[in-house]
Amino acid sequence: MTTEDFLRRVNEQRLLTITRTVSVPGPQLKALLDLHEFLTRVDGVHLWADVASSRAYFGILPLKDWQDARHVDWAKTFDSAPVGQLVISYHDNGDNFLVLDTKRPDYFWYDLEDFDNPKRVGQTVAQLLDFWWEETAWLGRRRDSVAG
Repeated sequence: MTTEDFLRRVNEQRLLTITRTVSVPGPQLKALLDLHEFLTRVDGVHLWADVASSRAYFGILPLKDWQDARHVDWAKTFDSAPVGQLVISYHDNGDNFLVLDTKRPDYFWYDLEDFDNPKRVGQTVAQLLDFWWEETAWLGRRRDSVAG
């Protein structure tokens, strides 16, 4: 899914939009041009968020809240200290996290109940957005959903 397709779909939903200008820091992210383009337009994804908290059950964090995977509570779960990996999402009960491996680049969806088998999301923002759209389908009734 392209950024345009994702934004079109999101705009068809009821949502709260907050606009910001951001930049991607660090030389390790220079190769991620599609991520840079995405972050200049969207800083955080909170589909079907609670209006009071502006957060969904799980979402993609604003850039300022991304964390080095070495410093998250569950970092000890890795066989060795993760290098160049960023946790870029939140989950209300802390079960799942989206991780960006900046060395490849590659996105992974970690389930803390099955940590040794992360789901590979893809290498592009388009693949990330496709995954995110499908992964969040159960959070709210959508106009494009088959279930009524």
